[in-house]
Amino acid sequence: MKKQLVSEIINNFKAMSLLLKVLFLGGIYFVLKTIAGLFMQSPISYSYFGTNFPQNYPIIWYLYSLALGFLFLYVLIKRSRSLLVKYTIYSAISILLSLASSIYWMYTPSANSGQMPLLGYIFVYGVTYFLGTLLLIYPLTQKKYFNKK
Repeated sequence: MKKQLVSEIINNFKAMSLLLKVLFLGGIYFVLKTIAGLFMQSPISYSYFGTNFPQNYPIIWYLYSLALGFLFLYVLIKRSRSLLVKYTIYSAISILLSLASSIYWMYTPSANSGQMPLLGYIFVYGVTYFLGTLLLIYPLTQKKYFNKK
């Protein structure tokens, strides 16, 4: 069973385009980094997208991140187009919620207390969300790779 799973992962990795391979390796790095952060209980360096969620509960953030990372890797390994579409919808909703929270946080009075001008926030968030959306849409264009139902 393990040999079959490893063989499937290796064969699917070979079939991926270069950017999908980079995204897959980045996904593995993200999962390993999240596991290390979970066990070391590293402090969260930001306040959960400005929601003022208590930072003394980082395990919730780590578990969410870990679930998202494993789901991404599972989608790439299984090559299922329908699973990819579901993952894309879930990720798009997460990006929209994050964008709304970032916009709210950007316009709160305490957010602009001399750290970065508002135009700087708009530029950083714009580039980040634009690139994130492109990376989210890219796997949908890989019809040759995601050929299973």
